[in-house]
Amino acid sequence: MKVLFYSTCILYNKIAYGVLSDEAQKMANQGHEVYFLTCGKRFGKHIMNCCSGNPQANKGLCITCEFWNSKALSVLDKRIKRISLADYIKDKKKKTEWNYTSSKELRSTTYRDANIGLATMSFYIDSTRNLHPKITSESKLYFDNLLDQGHTLTNASINILSELKPDKVLLFNGRLLETRVLFDTCKNLNVPIDVLEVHPSNNPNKSFKVVFENNLPHNIKYRHKVITEKWDNSPLDEDEKREIADSFFIKRREKKPAGDKVYTAHQEFGLLPKDWDNSKHNIAIFNSSEDEFAAVGGDFDKLALFESQIEGINFILDNFKENTDYHFYLRVHPNLSKIGYKYHTDLYKLSDRFPNVTVIPATDKIDTYALMDAAEKVIVFGSTMGVEAAYWQKPVILLGASLYYYADICHIPKTKEEIVPLIKSALEPKENLFIRKFGYYIMDFKRATFEEQMYQYFAYTTYTISIGGLKAHGVNYQKLLGSKKLFLFTVSAMRLILGKLYKDKYILPLEEE
Repeated sequence: MKVLFYSTCILYNKIAYGVLSDEAQKMANQGHEVYFLTCGKRFGKHIMNCCSGNPQANKGLCITCEFWNSKALSVLDKRIKRISLADYIKDKKKKTEWNYTSSKELRSTTYRDANIGLATMSFYIDSTRNLHPKITSESKLYFDNLLDQGHTLTNASINILSELKPDKVLLFNGRLLETRVLFDTCKNLNVPIDVLEVHPSNNPNKSFKVVFENNLPHNIKYRHKVITEKWDNSPLDEDEKREIADSFFIKRREKKPAGDKVYTAHQEFGLLPKDWDNSKHNIAIFNSSEDEFAAVGGDFDKLALFESQIEGINFILDNFKENTDYHFYLRVHPNLSKIGYKYHTDLYKLSDRFPNVTVIPATDKIDTYALMDAAEKVIVFGSTMGVEAAYWQKPVILLGASLYYYADICHIPKTKEEIVPLIKSALEPKENLFIRKFGYYIMDFKRATFEEQMYQYFAYTTYTISIGGLKAHGVNYQKLLGSKKLFLFTVSAMRLILGKLYKDKYILPLEEE
């Protein structure tokens, strides 16, 4: 079988190179014909002058990436053929006029059936967390350049697949501009593609590979299928699986690590808002970090009843502003604490307009789980608190896409008109085994005992050292003169010095609509 691996900027995701290299080595040892595709130069210029590790097109960072990339790829078996995107770009690109006047129009831009606009917005939001950049004559230069790169990558992807004719393509994550274009092209040309990710294991020094076949990790129906199969195909008995699943929900409310950062560590156990009144219908609203899925597309766009979470919250509060029997408590997600854009800051203006809402700031010590316990109902737009509240026997109303959307564990209105009656109804919590399947999927570290799922050749897990008071992060398999710390010091110094020696080609536009 002919297999093509693809990765671009190592500055952005050091782990991705290790994961892909490890899998490439495994497949080469199995006798497959393996190719490893990276960025490169054409006509004296870098193919990706802007990328996730270099969003302002600094040539010094490109040089650092080239050095780091060459060292990372040098560990590969000689049987693995290294190829460059530059080799598949046939002509200099002619100037394309991109027509858009808003971020919404920008994200809908396509080229040869590849979602280059969506990929551009995903890249941009990942760099800035700005959901709605203002399109001006200055910012358009930046976004036009990203679309130009999407144009070039699409053509190169089609050329690669047509000339190389791989039986399978493998890449990491697939959401950002550098990878989404190749993913879309593979789907359009019916070329099988595996998207790799990593998941923690019960060994803190190791993580294991997760494969999403012909799907992005964010595909809701596919993730539902994967979560269900992990439970159904587990060799463990029901009691063992339930114990593992329960540990997810218990650890989360105990402020212990459970597959993600602990966002509630600063909160005070049992603390409720001062204005809590048990005589009212108290409804808890848990919003989420909207930027994490804002430019994924698919069901995340199709299933949303509102274009934004704040629009949905405004709709609810406006329909209850004269009803003093109801009080709403909006728990702002802690991950938004440092975000200065309106999708976060405008939330704090709601209490000026509506008398029956209490907005709990992202940094507030109010206990998320005490709020959940005391509330009559919980409203979410996709937050993990939806499945957690369902586990703790709370009726949950879901107003957006989520990884548990198709699990029948929430009350899901199909239209906006159904929302208010649902809130007023005496809802019962929904019980469904998928709740535990979800927890089991996150916490089933025992699946990592299968050695083929963990790294076998290259230790792609990370370590951290302090350099001049600053923290630098390296990957264990990358070494210089046998020393991983010397390697990390070298590339960190290159990144710092060359990044300052060369000027940024673009200013990252930060103004919002």
